[in-house]
Amino acid sequence: MSYLADKLTTLSNKWVMRADPCFMAPDRDQLILAENKLDISLKEAKQLIDEINQFFTQFDEEKFWSLELGSADRWYIVSEKPLNIECSAPEKVLMQSVKPFLLKGKDSPHWINLFNEFQMILHKSSINKKRLEQGQAAINSVWFWGAGESIDSLDEPQINNKSNHCVYSNNIIAKGLCNQQHYEYRPLTEHYQTDDSFLNVTYIIEDFSQAMQQRDIFSWVGLLQQYEENFLIPILKDLKSGKINEVKFISPSGKNLLITKKLINRWWKRIQPYYTHLTA
Repeated sequence: MSYLADKLTTLSNKWVMRADPCFMAPDRDQLILAENKLDISLKEAKQLIDEINQFFTQFDEEKFWSLELGSADRWYIVSEKPLNIECSAPEKVLMQSVKPFLLKGKDSPHWINLFNEFQMILHKSSINKKRLEQGQAAINSVWFWGAGESIDSLDEPQINNKSNHCVYSNNIIAKGLCNQQHYEYRPLTEHYQTDDSFLNVTYIIEDFSQAMQQRDIFSWVGLLQQYEENFLIPILKDLKSGKINEVKFISPSGKNLLITKKLINRWWKRIQPYYTHLTA
């Protein structure tokens, strides 16, 4: 449900900017926008937004704006006055240092300070302490973007469209979840499939889990060689060419490994072999 959709009439004359929750990761002397599509519950989102708004109510100079909930992962700055701000969409910043993409414009210094204040409030929140204890990424920042867009953009986001996500799997549970979420479901293929009609493509491959459960190292190695030839090599080719933006591997235990074109040549910095992130 979009809570702001009910306020379209009263907010029609307001100035709006996206302030989407995200996860920032430190990398030496810089801050990286590591994730902008977090698994956030509505309860978590409401509490974090309330904590931020309550903090700033003590400052009279900040009472012209408020942070509002659109959906669990879509937050908005709603201002009584227009702001002179230029910002970048998160897709352009993902897995890069945020410094070159910070707000620009006459009002940007003030909002860059608020950007830092938001991070401090989120860092102290009990919500993030619980998330870290559960092995989830912290919601430790917001990303300002879409400044000055029409209030119509606050309408319920069109998510889970059939054309947005395709899942290749032979798992009956995955098929049921796809039907529920209106994802395209297709039987698992033996080779990597390229299809520009989908924004996201997921492959659920269970052969490795079966080999691990049976402690069959020879089958596991054979599957790995087959998987490298049929999937990893063509995926790497598309990643290098820019045909796909990123690849995320998720193991049955929940460990994940994100690879982008920029990170391909940074394997030498990893202390552990890549497969240690995907097993156990």
